[in-house]
Amino acid sequence: MKQTPAEGLSSTYRRAVATGEITKAHGIALRGVRLFEERYDLKLASFWRRALYKTLYYRGRYDEAATEAERSADIEPDAYERARSLILLGESNCLCLKLNAAFIALGRAEKLARSFRKDMFLNRSQ
Repeated sequence: MKQTPAEGLSSTYRRAVATGEITKAHGIALRGVRLFEERYDLKLASFWRRALYKTLYYRGRYDEAATEAERSADIEPDAYERARSLILLGESNCLCLKLNAAFIALGRAEKLARSFRKDMFLNRSQ
C-alpha cells in the first residue's frame, strides 16, 4: 500500500529522531512545514512546526524552538492541538528565562485544557 506524503515524511522523521540524526530530522520537518503550508493544510503544517520545534529543542536552540511552537499554535485550527503547542511554547520560554511569556502561554494552554478535563496529557496534575 502506497504511503501518503505525510505518512512517508512522518515515518522518515521518526526514524531519524530514533537514530539520533537530529539534523536530518530537522530537514524532514522543514520539508513537512513547506509542503503543508503550500497546500494550506494548517493542521498538518502545525504538526510539522511542532516537529521542527522538537529538533531545535533537542539541539538546545530554545529561542528558535519557541518561535516554532508559537507559529504552530497560531495556525492550529484544533483547540486540543493548539493547547499542546502552547505547552511547548511555555516550556521553551522557561528555558530562555522568558518567564512572563511562559506564564502567558501556559495560561492560554490551561484555558483550552479546561475543555478537555478528562484528557490525561493536558490535565496531568489533576
